[in-house]
Amino acid sequence: MISNRIKGSKKRFFPNILTIANMFFGFLSIIKIMQGDYYNAGLFILLAGFLDIFDGKIARLLGISSKFGVEFDSLADTVSFCVAPSFLVYNLYSGNLPFILGAIISFIPLICGTVRLAKFNLDTDENGHKNYFIGLSTPISTVTILAYMYFNNYTIEKGYYGDPDFALALVVILGILMLSPIPFPKVPL
Repeated sequence: MISNRIKGSKKRFFPNILTIANMFFGFLSIIKIMQGDYYNAGLFILLAGFLDIFDGKIARLLGISSKFGVEFDSLADTVSFCVAPSFLVYNLYSGNLPFILGAIISFIPLICGTVRLAKFNLDTDENGHKNYFIGLSTPISTVTILAYMYFNNYTIEKGYYGDPDFALALVVILGILMLSPIPFPKVPL
């Protein structure tokens, strides 16, 4: 009996380690943003996204999904796909705006992403797992911002991360899509 409980707790530990690593990479990204190293900050966010793909899938595969796991995953996602992108947007793209306007637009990934995650958790509780999301997922929103950043860095000039006006408009559009009632298909793995 005790042996089975220990085995069960070891099984539960693995998906949570992936969630902790997701959160840690989000935290490292914020540190890199504060240091002005936007390129590597984006890489840390992408690593967090990679881990986010697998934590819930592994928990379901092992038959150890839990309400705690869902909530813990959302907290990690808030760091990696809401707080970090908001810092990134503020530092990279709001420099020419008045402080409060730059802060408000940069806050969009954080507020819209957090609301989106809370709605997802409620929807998951009520309807189980579906093959689509209602509203754009926070990782996809963040990857879109990173794709814009890296595209400009590679195609225009190293160290250039894109036109701030276009980037800020993109952030607003992504915020609207995260809160929209539009179904977005999940990528099957």
